[in-house]
Amino acid sequence: MLSRNEITGAGVNYMHNVIVFGSINTDMSVSCTRMPEQGETVLGSTFVLSGGGKGANQAVTSARLGAKTYMVGKVGSDRLGSVRIAGLEEYGVRTSRIRTSSDVATGSALILRSKDDNRIVVDPGANVCVTFDEVQDTLDTLAQPGDIFLTQFECLPEVVKASLAYARKKGLFTICNPSPALPIDDDMYKTIDLLCLNEAECATLSGIQPNSEEDRLSALNFFAQKGVKQTILTLGAQGAVAKTADEVVTRPAFAVNCIDTTAAGDAFLGAVAACLSYDYSFDATMEIATATSALCVTKLGAQDAMPTFDEVQAFLASHK
Repeated sequence: MLSRNEITGAGVNYMHNVIVFGSINTDMSVSCTRMPEQGETVLGSTFVLSGGGKGANQAVTSARLGAKTYMVGKVGSDRLGSVRIAGLEEYGVRTSRIRTSSDVATGSALILRSKDDNRIVVDPGANVCVTFDEVQDTLDTLAQPGDIFLTQFECLPEVVKASLAYARKKGLFTICNPSPALPIDDDMYKTIDLLCLNEAECATLSGIQPNSEEDRLSALNFFAQKGVKQTILTLGAQGAVAKTADEVVTRPAFAVNCIDTTAAGDAFLGAVAACLSYDYSFDATMEIATATSALCVTKLGAQDAMPTFDEVQAFLASHK
């Protein structure tokens, strides 16, 4: 794995901005020995209150890995909103493009953790109040060709679609994490440079359950035929597989002591964005993203679990 200095050159910074448009939530998470059945109450433990939201989690990961990362989103004018912004700033995320709504509360998520599984219910709150004009203003103010634009589906779908198209028009490299899975029309696929999704999202969007190597390749080809230039399919404990214009890349997962899988996908996405902002190769990006995700699941919580660049480097050095 190359160091950042080897990518940028001593004293010279060629890094692109990472602009993340997405959700900002407060996560309320509790562990249980098994998931409750309908109408059942089970005892839990290890309650965690922390910052969350797919967009914010991914932004934190990108910033922790050293990328110049801006968050575009909205919180409520409540105490939790102020706490969320302060938390992002503590992790190095630039928050000047986060707006406040006086009408809607800050987004929240209720998370049940059981062994290596989790179930999540999200109240989007202020996240669905972000308008395309606000995203457009950010891109007009901050973005340069070659910057990385990363988004998900926890804000309004029509705003996400318009934002991807506008970012692509301005010459940004667009990354879409279609989570939670929603239908994508052909026009929208054509605005996505890199699609990154998990097995469940893959099955919903393509109709292909990626259980076998053959099925995974079929799914990757499905998205390529839709016009997506690169697709990464994350496979949990089985790692990830990706298709570019030139090759199919398989990356096995690292064996770690899994504590909490809540933000594993967000860690992966944030790492991908950060690596691309430094012009890493696709193979190196896959390796670093897989390591970042592996480190994340060894800790409780979402943003608190995201590793630093040095921690990822040390982890990879110990797993050669």
